[in-house]
Amino acid sequence: MCEPTVYAGGDFSNIGGQARKNIAAIDAATGTPSTWDPSANQSVDALVVSGCTVYAGGWFTSIGGQARNRIAALDAATGLVTAWDPNASYFVGALAVSGSTVYAGGSFTGIGGQGQSRIAAISAAPTIVAVQPARGGNDGFVTVTLSGVNLARAAPRSSSRAPGSPTSLGPESPRR
Repeated sequence: MCEPTVYAGGDFSNIGGQARKNIAAIDAATGTPSTWDPSANQSVDALVVSGCTVYAGGWFTSIGGQARNRIAALDAATGLVTAWDPNASYFVGALAVSGSTVYAGGSFTGIGGQGQSRIAAISAAPTIVAVQPARGGNDGFVTVTLSGVNLARAAPRSSSRAPGSPTSLGPESPRR
């Protein structure tokens, strides 16, 4: 795509009358679903676009026909999965990108081959160079924030925490 496109993730089997499994791309001008269809086997709960790469997080263990545990990078033009494979141990529900770093938040205790709880800074696609330690929460509710703007909030389905009581990376923007 790499043009004005709206990417949608969730727990769905069609969008705009077109069969799509949990992830889709929609033409921003017409509102029509595109042919882009990486299909995820479970919900896609976080999406962020950087250049021509779409990063996805959620409950899935397969996306674009490839095994990817809960986090993946997709080519925005083709929907093909890239070689980038951080392999999160559990739910990823918050993503943000700054420069060449992808920030992930969720309920994982391992990502990128390292013990890393709840929040991680990962080298961006095409390959993982390093996973930087980032201090995370001690239970599964995370907000990922860059430059004071709240980008995503993750609350796994099994979370017993009340909404509005997150663990944060950086300051949250004021609630309105």
